[in-house]
Amino acid sequence: MNEDDKKFVKSTTFHILSQVFEDGRDAENICNDILDDVIDDIEETADPENWHDGDIRIAIARVLKQRLGME
Repeated sequence: MNEDDKKFVKSTTFHILSQVFEDGRDAENICNDILDDVIDDIEETADPENWHDGDIRIAIARVLKQRLGME
């Protein structure tokens, strides 16, 4: 995943989280905290050439569930 891809993952992750958290700072802090794991999940599970924002949503869910001890 190149740097432009990582920027896209970060902006999409922030956008998704900002729809959940009223305070933008909370969304930003959580985004920064989980971003590396989200990127790792995408790199490990998504099609390397054809991944999309749906893969980001799935990765966010997996990471949050793992962090909450649900997986």
